[in-house]
Amino acid sequence: MPPKHNHQTQSVTIAKPRRPRATAAVRAATQLLLPQPHQAVTSVPPLPESAGTLSREMSVEQNVEDHGRLTAVELSQRAMMNSLDEVKERFDELQTVLNELRGLGPGQMIQPSPISTLNGMTPTDAMQSYMPWVDASTLANVVSCTLDIAHFIKLIPTEQRPKGQANFGMATGMHFDSNTGKASIVNESMLSYEKAFPDYATLVNALSVYLAIRDLYDIDRLGFGCAIGLYIRQIAWWTKHHHWPAVIAYFVAHFRKHQPSTDPRVWCDVDLQLFAQCLTNDTIKTAGVSTRREDRKPDISDEVCNKWNTVKGCDWRKCVRKHHCSQCAGDHIAPRCPNASKSS
Repeated sequence: MPPKHNHQTQSVTIAKPRRPRATAAVRAATQLLLPQPHQAVTSVPPLPESAGTLSREMSVEQNVEDHGRLTAVELSQRAMMNSLDEVKERFDELQTVLNELRGLGPGQMIQPSPISTLNGMTPTDAMQSYMPWVDASTLANVVSCTLDIAHFIKLIPTEQRPKGQANFGMATGMHFDSNTGKASIVNESMLSYEKAFPDYATLVNALSVYLAIRDLYDIDRLGFGCAIGLYIRQIAWWTKHHHWPAVIAYFVAHFRKHQPSTDPRVWCDVDLQLFAQCLTNDTIKTAGVSTRREDRKPDISDEVCNKWNTVKGCDWRKCVRKHHCSQCAGDHIAPRCPNASKSS
C-alpha cells in the first residue's frame, strides 16, 4: 500500500508544484466567455503523473471550467437585462417628447385629432365662428385636397360673389331655386373662370378662406398656411405685369396640378412649365403692342414749325420741323406772306 499523506502535505503537493497547470486551466475557462466556432472535441494527452494526483488535478480543472461557464452565463444575462432596461428608458424618453410636442400631460394618450388654434378654439369652432358659409361638403373636400376648381367659388359668401355667378360652382344639370321656383341649367360650357373671378380682389377673397382652412387642419404643421400666403403675394405681383386672364389661367392650372401635393413648397415655388404656358406669351404680346404703338407715331419732320412763323421766331436748335411760310411755303414767315396781304 502507498504511504498515507497528511492534509498539509497534500496541499503543498497540489498548490505549489502544480500552479502552472492550474493557471492554464483558468485561462482555458476564461476563453469560454468568448464566442468560438464549434470544433471537434480532441482528447487531451495524459500527463505524466500518478493516477491519484491526476484525478485531483482534473477535478480542480473541471471545477474551474464549470465556474467559468456559470460566470459567462450570468454575465450574459446581466448584459441582456441592462440592454432591455436601456431600451425601456429610451422608449419612455421618446414617449415623453412626443407627449410634450402634442401638448399632452403625463399619462395621457396621443390622439390624432387637430390641435387647438385661435386661443384655444378648435378648427370646428373657428369654422362656425368665422366661416359659417362654408358647407360641410366643401370643407371636407378642402381638407382632403380633393376640391374641384369649379367649386372654388363656394369659399366666397353668396352675397359677395360677382353678379350673374350665383350658379357657378354647382354641379352640371338642372337646378331649382327654392325661393323663386325658377329652374336653371348648368353645363361645362357655362363655367367661365374669368367671369367668376373677374379681378384680383375676388380671387383673394376665396384664396384667403382656402388658406385659413388648410392652416387650421394642418395637423402635421407642414406650413401650408405660410406657403399659400406667399403664393397670394406672387399673384399680386403678376397682376402688375400680365393681363388678368393670363393670371387666372395660371391659377386654375396650378390648382388642378398641385392641390393633392403633400409638399407645401409647390405653392411657394413658381411652376415654370405653367408659367411658360400661361404668362410668358402674354408678356411677349404686351411688349409687341407697345412697339407697334411707337411705330404709329407721326413723323414731325414733315410738319411746319408754327413758332418759326411768328415775329419772335423759333430759337430751338434741335427743331426738326420745316421753317417756311405756313401759307405759301415761301422763305418768309406767315405774317409777311404776300399772298396773305392780297387775300386780305
